[in-house]
Amino acid sequence: MMTEDDGVHPCAGHVHDDIGIGFHRCSRNGSYHEEGKWWCKSHAPSEVKKRDDAREKAWEKERKEDKAKWKRHDAALELCEGVETKTLKKLGRGWLSKHLKRKGKR
Repeated sequence: MMTEDDGVHPCAGHVHDDIGIGFHRCSRNGSYHEEGKWWCKSHAPSEVKKRDDAREKAWEKERKEDKAKWKRHDAALELCEGVETKTLKKLGRGWLSKHLKRKGKR
């Protein structure tokens, strides 16, 4: 067993056991001294915060993109309101043909 007398500091983090119903102490050595405890890189509060912040930033970007997409969708629905389906289909075919010609796929 690792002790602080050996100059090795066990991580203060706790992890699930193999079955997933209990916890035990992390088996890694602590290399980060924060909040008066030793932590491995996975459990160090500063590293956990960095990962959480990066994840939150990615989620926020995705939320903004989704919001913009749905805003465009709602605007398109509003523009089409009151126009007959037959007319919309005709307009759509014209747009698709023009778009494919521009891309060189037709």
